[in-house]
Amino acid sequence: MARVTGSLEDQHASAMIDGRPVAVLATTDETGRPHSALISWFVLLDSHTLVAALDGRGRHCRNLRNDPRFAMQILADDLVLAVGGRAEFLTAELPSAPFPAAVVRLVLEAVADQRQPQMRFRGPGYEFDAAKRHRDGVERQVLAELAATDLRPPWPIGRDDSA
Repeated sequence: MARVTGSLEDQHASAMIDGRPVAVLATTDETGRPHSALISWFVLLDSHTLVAALDGRGRHCRNLRNDPRFAMQILADDLVLAVGGRAEFLTAELPSAPFPAAVVRLVLEAVADQRQPQMRFRGPGYEFDAAKRHRDGVERQVLAELAATDLRPPWPIGRDDSA
């Protein structure tokens, strides 16, 4: 049975920092219909906070502005976490991203370590093919920018970023 806490433990943080985690972010639209998608541009800021770059034109941003609650499955080698919490928009743009990316603080309210005893989990992985190899550098730059995020009070969830 998974132990549920309100924060990430040191072992979780180490696995996230040492690996290249991916996550499935789940949100709901205004009718309550769920939406999920794979994300990889997120970093751990502290034991209660992740920050992510999300496509500002996408459904996740629209959904989180309407309802800031989220659930996320974070996966890496020897890391299987189910987290949930509330999203707060910090900025409308991330200069290093190749598309309009909103910087979103993900405040964790529940964390469940879902690893199973006597089982080693191998997280999903990805790499860019030769034509997109430059994306490794872009990704490193985006992740570094996210890690340096200023945690001043966030914008209200309903803010219209197009203004």
